Amino acid sequence: MILVNSTSRYIRQKLAWLCERENCQFFASLSRLEACSSKCESAFHVLVDEDYSLGVITALLKKLEENRHFTKLILLTDGSYSFSIGKAVVVPRDRLESRADEIFTFSSGKDSGRKESALIGSSAVMSDLRKKIELIGKSECNVLICGESGSGKEIAAQEIHRTLFTSEAPVVNCALLDNSLVESFLFGHVKGAFSGALSDHEGIVELAKGKTLILDEIEELSPQQQAKLLRFVENGEYRRVGENITRKAKCRIIAITNVPVETLYRKRLIRMDFYMRIAGATIIVPSLKNHRDDIEELVRNYEKQKNYTSPILDIESLKSYSWPGNVRQLFTVVDEIHRNGKAGNPQLVISDFVSESCFEYNA
Repeated sequence: MILVNSTSRYIRQKLAWLCERENCQFFASLSRLEACSSKCESAFHVLVDEDYSLGVITALLKKLEENRHFTKLILLTDGSYSFSIGKAVVVPRDRLESRADEIFTFSSGKDSGRKESALIGSSAVMSDLRKKIELIGKSECNVLICGESGSGKEIAAQEIHRTLFTSEAPVVNCALLDNSLVESFLFGHVKGAFSGALSDHEGIVELAKGKTLILDEIEELSPQQQAKLLRFVENGEYRRVGENITRKAKCRIIAITNVPVETLYRKRLIRMDFYMRIAGATIIVPSLKNHRDDIEELVRNYEKQKNYTSPILDIESLKSYSWPGNVRQLFTVVDEIHRNGKAGNPQLVISDFVSESCFEYNA
């Protein structure tokens, strides 16, 4: 059930789509809403479409929390960003419908909760990483993720996305974008725009509309490609190739790179204006050598996923290795250990299958 507070005469029309999927009750005053909420005996959300003062909202939230069936307070705003504070969620009015699946999820009177983090590890550095992701994820700002190859940057990007959404975000590998077709791939094209354009085609930004777009290997974008993306990153505006209509598909950008930020500057791999717009926040994913205490947890979790029946016994041998290829290399070695039936002696696999010279990873 959703209890809606609004004095607007048009609110029923605006929320017609919501009434079709949920049981909604409308109240013109907070006092009537509070009276009804005190009698609710099943999970319910409260949606407020009025600009009340912080004091009024705080008092309302305190009152609602006296009912154990109260789940979430949704405040609609004219702003452009969403964020959460405890059971209160602030959402732009024009983004409510696009976020409906995440916001209007009931779970017997408790917060719907997120899935367990895919970032495995109990070390201090991994705990800090998860905390940063949780904090940054709720802010909806653009994010730049840095880290060595194989350290789990894309997993971190999806975790940021999952703070607000349940489905996975689309990922674009910038290294694979053809310079002549980058606009068509990102923004779409209309029929006849170029040779081979046999029909209208939507771009990847439309798939990410209202959600998240992950750009992997951002350093591989040429300055020209970055310039083409700049306007979209700034205000969500773009045009399909061959079309004069300006479209809008605002979404969060999460950029990933395995190049240190200072190197991006020094080698001019990224335009300063482009960097300033994608790096609303920066996250550095730690190398495996900096949290080797997590190796046992990583290995056990991976063995469970792969249904390996004989766990590796000598974890200390794995912890003693430097892992220049990070978690990706670790999992490759774990697969090889089980494939060769050497779970009891991983040192043989490390020495035979992997050497420092075999894995030359560039930071």
